[in-house]
Parts: sequence; C-alpha cells; structure tokens
Amino acid sequence: MWRRAAGLGLVALLVTTASLFACRQLVGITDNPPEDLVTSICGLPYGTNTCASCVNTSCCSESMTCADDPACAAYEGCLGKCNGDPGCRSQCIVDNPVGTSGDVPALSACIVSNCETACGLACGAMAGDITPPDASAPCEKCLESSGLCDQGRACGSSIDCQAYAQCLRAFTTLDWRQACGAAHDAGATLFAPIENGASAAACSAACAYGQDWRCVGHVAWPAPVASVTTITDEAVHDGITSIPIAAEVLACSPSAATGVPPCDPPLIKGGQTSDAGFGEIEVPTVEANSSSLTGWEGWFVVSAAGYLPSYNYSFFPLSQTQLTYAPNSSAYLYTASELATAYAEVDAGVQVSGTGSGQAFVHDCQGHFAPDVQVSADNPSIAASALTDGGLTSASGGWVFGDVPVGNLTLTVTPLGLGQPIGQFSFYVSASAYTVVGLFPQP
Repeated sequence: MWRRAAGLGLVALLVTTASLFACRQLVGITDNPPEDLVTSICGLPYGTNTCASCVNTSCCSESMTCADDPACAAYEGCLGKCNGDPGCRSQCIVDNPVGTSGDVPALSACIVSNCETACGLACGAMAGDITPPDASAPCEKCLESSGLCDQGRACGSSIDCQAYAQCLRAFTTLDWRQACGAAHDAGATLFAPIENGASAAACSAACAYGQDWRCVGHVAWPAPVASVTTITDEAVHDGITSIPIAAEVLACSPSAATGVPPCDPPLIKGGQTSDAGFGEIEVPTVEANSSSLTGWEGWFVVSAAGYLPSYNYSFFPLSQTQLTYAPNSSAYLYTASELATAYAEVDAGVQVSGTGSGQAFVHDCQGHFAPDVQVSADNPSIAASALTDGGLTSASGGWVFGDVPVGNLTLTVTPLGLGQPIGQFSFYVSASAYTVVGLFPQP
C-alpha cells in the first residue's frame, strides 16, 4: 500500500507568493540557478535545479514515500545524483540493492513520465537496468539509434515495468526470474523490446549482452515460497534434427551408499513427454540457508529408445512453485552415431563409448548465455580434451567437453576481465551418456 507522507509544512509555505519565494530559496531553487547546483527536495537529492523543480511539481508524494524507505532512499538518492548518466545509474544498482522494495517503481516511473527531459533521462533511462556500468552509455546510444526510444520510454514510465526490472535485479535464479514475469506480465511485455534490442546483433557488443557480472561477490538466493516445485519441460528434441521426440524425464537423489548416477533411490516422480513435447516432474525445494547449490542435490535423467541418456544438472536452488524449460532451453538427446559424427567434425580423436561427454552452459547475472568465459577443470587431461578453443565458452555460452574419464568433475568458471571466478561446480560424468550443466553465479 502506498503511503502519503505529511507535507512537512510545505503546503503551508505555498499559501502566499512571499512564502513561495521563501520555499524556493530554502531548497535552492531560484529563477536563475547556477548550473552546478546540487539540490534536494521532497526528501531526496535530484542533482540539478531543473530536475528538483520538476519532481517537486509532479512526483513529490512518491519522493516523500521513497524517502521514508531506507532501501528506496539510498537507491533513488544515488540515481538522483547521476544527472541521467546511464553508467552512473547502473553503478547505483550495484551499490544500492533494493530487493523487493515496493516504493521504488512508483517514483522511478513518475520521474520518467513527467521529468524525462528535466532530469536527463534519455529513452526512459532503461540502459542502466540491462547493462553493466561500462557498457550503459554506448548501449543507450545504440538503442536510441535502433529506434527503441519509444519502447524504452514506455517501459520506464510504467510502474509494472519498473517493478519487473527491479524484480529481475533482486535474485538471479531461473525460477525466480520466471516468477517475476508471472507477477508482472504487463511489465515483462514492455521490457521485452528493450532486452531484445540489447541482444540483437546491432547492439549486443555495445550492450555487453551476456557479460553482466554486477551480481558477482554479492549473490543471494531467494527464500522458498513452497515446499515443492513443479518443473515443466515443454519438449525434448533430437540433438541433430531438433525434432521433438518422446522421452522419459526422471529426477534422482544421491544414494547414501554411492551418491552417483545411475539413478539411485529414492526416485522422484517423473514425467513422460510425447513427440509433441511437454512433461512435468515435482521436486522438493530447499531452504535458503542450505549448503545445496542444486536445489535438492539431485539431477535429471532424460532418456528415449535409441538415444544415449542425458544427465542434467542446474546449479541454483529452487524456491518457487513453478519452473518451465521452454523449447529453446529444453533437453536434447543424441544417438551414439549422431554424437560421434558431431564430435568428429571438430575432433576426430574423441571417443563416445565408455567415456563421458557433454556441455556446460554459463549464464551471467541476468540469466543470459555468457560468451568468452574461461572454463577450467580440476582434471588437467580434461582441459586438453575440451572442444571449445582455449577453454572459452562460445557465442552461445556453451563449453563442450568429450572423452572425459568417468567420475566426479569440478569446473571453475571465470569471465575474462572480471578477475574472479563466479563459482566452482561439481557434478558426475557418466559413461556413454551426454552430461549437461547450467552454471550460474554463486554466493
């Protein structure tokens, strides 16, 4: 519920012309203000006289409410001092996390709606939300030149779109981000053109798409909202033809005796997909303070007649009631001959039978596939057999490995230029199977 703060005497000061002049002098607003004057009004700083005057006229109630919320006040106070600079605004997101504070969207949307020009907020000021600080200014220019200003303005002036963007910043897990879209469906629709513009070929480099590591060093997990998560895989595909195939999806927990595949009891309820796709499986969520980084510390096994089984690990804890893997992120299965042919195209020496193979997909802080990330293994022989040049992820964020000894494998993932890994990830590589792991920034 929005709170309307008392006017702190401002209403009384506006009764007479003389009082109006006194109020303007008090807050530093004059008819001819100096260019570099930094002003505060309605509880928060706004950088320039022009911006402060506009906020005072159009958004004072929202500003006063925000000023009463410590998280909102720190964040919006930082933004107010940026004078619209997108890199500065992006840095404010890093330095002043607001979590799920409900006071932020109303003020941000009000300022974009009413004070875009006065406060120097080009194209809705959304570039800072989708890019790291160094890329925000070039990204804003690229989006503008791509004709996306109106879309940025529509998102920035929408409370629901601002709430959706804020929700995405709060936590990095895949099921949380999907829950943000469900809670703010109108906002997600307005946000999509901006994100799509940043990922398009024309702007992906300027916007550093897939290279947002702002969360590294202070990743947190959301608290679970349910005891069970229903996971839906909309399709299982042939890895070469991409044709949907009928498959069985099982969720497995480690055996007390071995803790390794194949699927040891207890077996969690599985789902059967048809050649038209769709399968559901239920797994328990995990408390936020658990040491587990894989939800229930288990994995999925996807299998179909004539195909090698696929073992799938996702390195983030579940917290929401639903997680959906869309067709473009769902499971792929290979026959032995398909996999041998695929490996032969890049490395004729890779053996499929009796050893392990697979692919790791690295995600940045926004859940985007991350290119040019260094992946190193704890077994030196694995680095030599990795099929991606130099151990770097490809443009699609993948790192392929083959001919790997069966057993436990630990990967260290370090984005180029970051200077620190986003985490270490341990999983089991099975023989004559395809292992797929999703790697996300860790606490």
